[in-house]
Parts: sequence; C-alpha cells; structure tokens
Amino acid sequence: MMSTLSEHTRLVNILITLGLRTPDFGHPLEDVGYTLDRIGPTVVLPDSTSVQPDLTFKSHERNRLLVAEAKSGGVDNAQAASFKQLTPDILSSQGITTLPATNLSFETCYACSSTNRDVVFQNEAQNHHGFPILVYEDETLKKGNGSSAFQDGLLENLFSRGVTFSRPPSFSNYPFGEGDGKGWIAFQVLAAISELEALGKGTFTEKDLMVKTHPLLGYMDPKARQYIHRVISDVLNTLNLREEDERFVIKKLHNQEWQVVKFRRTKQVAQMLMQIADEFDQKPDYEDLTSYSQSGS
Repeated sequence: MMSTLSEHTRLVNILITLGLRTPDFGHPLEDVGYTLDRIGPTVVLPDSTSVQPDLTFKSHERNRLLVAEAKSGGVDNAQAASFKQLTPDILSSQGITTLPATNLSFETCYACSSTNRDVVFQNEAQNHHGFPILVYEDETLKKGNGSSAFQDGLLENLFSRGVTFSRPPSFSNYPFGEGDGKGWIAFQVLAAISELEALGKGTFTEKDLMVKTHPLLGYMDPKARQYIHRVISDVLNTLNLREEDERFVIKKLHNQEWQVVKFRRTKQVAQMLMQIADEFDQKPDYEDLTSYSQSGS
C-alpha cells in the first residue's frame, strides 16, 4: 500500500491554513494581526549550529513574530534549547523576517495532535521549556490543558478559545516535506505532471513541478526549496528509467526540462498513479528522499 501523508506534514498544513485568507476557513491569525511569513527558515545561531522552525507568522502593525514548530512525535530538547537562543537581532539580520529588530517581540509555540499530546506534555513537565503547546483534536486547534500562556494576549485569547475547522484543512499548500514516504512524494509529483499534461504542457521544467506541488514556494527558505527540488528531481530520474512501462513514461530533454512520452489516460487515472507510486515504497534500494531534510520533527 502506498505511503500516506505524514502527521508532521498534516500539522504543518493546519498551521499554514491559519495564516492564509481562504474562503473555507476564514483568516483566524489575520484577525489578530498575523500573516504567514516564512516556511522552513534556517537560522544560524551564535555557536554556528542552526535550527529550522517549520513556520513563522508576522504582525507588521505590532512588530511581533510567532515561530511555530509542528511536533508529530516527541520534543527534541536540543532543538528547544536552540529556539531559546533566538534573538530579535538574529532573526532580523538573517532575513528570517522582514520585521525590524528594534522593538521586535517574538515567541515560539509547538503544535501537536491528540495522538502524541501526552508525550509532548510529559517532556514539558520534565524540562520546562515554557513554549505554548497547541493540540489538534476533533478538527479544533486549541491550547492544551497545562500549556504555558502566549506572551501576546491576542494569541492567548485566540487559542484559549480554539480555532475550529469545518472540515480537515487541505494539504495542497504543502503536500510533502520532511518525513513523508517515497510513495506519497512520488504520487504528488505524478499528479502534478498529470495536471500539467492535461493543460497541454507535456513539456515541463523541474521548476514548473516545484511551483505546481508547492504553490507557496515563495515563502520557503532557500534550503527548504532546495530540498523540494532534490526530491522532485529524484522522482523524475527514477521515472526516467522506466522506459518499458506501458502506463507512464517521461524523458529528460536537457538540463531540467522533461517531456511526457506516454501517458495512458483511463477512468482510473488516480488509481494508476497510486500503483506507480506504490512501487517507490516497495524498492528497498531507492534512496531515502527524506535524507535531504534539514531539521527534526
């Protein structure tokens, strides 16, 4: 069976949805002055180590920054210590935010789900990192019982009440990232190629696929974009070796340009693409795509 969306990526998409203006989910963070700022920024610390939070949200009017980290498992205490080293000067001087360092206020929060809530809160009870902890459960993202408070009173009020979604947020803004299986990534790339081909773009570039799979590419840190490029390139190069496949064949033209040579369109196109993607999960010798990731979950 083809691998599915990872819990980490699901949480990242939930957080992203908070910072965008969408007809289905409104704009809960914008209502308190915040918008999406960066996806996967890499921050270099004074000791030359680095930390890569999942997301940042900014409030221009109040010069505030929210650093958000999705937790699909436990808490990395070394990473938590790195978050505590962040300063306004570090964040502003490295271009992590366009907000000025002068009078910049920022805070870090975690987001987890009901499945790993106990592990996250147990760690907090032992180590007292002091970060607010959001829990996603029953389509609601809310500050968990026993969590530290947000410094920003508007965020504290918002997440104490909780944000309820009418349905599970889409993963279309960030369909794959760290921790997602090879088959899931391959399926997203195949689906993007299929859409481009249906629009008459049977010849496409790797950048076309990056934009197609990750419409918020402009928000992403260069290293995060590099990761997306690398995994897409790996999928394409693997597909390029499947010349005898009667279902789906592509070939490399030159540099980063590709062409669909064969595409057997049927009533069950999605099922066919899933079958091809499933073969990526079944190949033990295929390079682990997640090895290019820069941070822990």
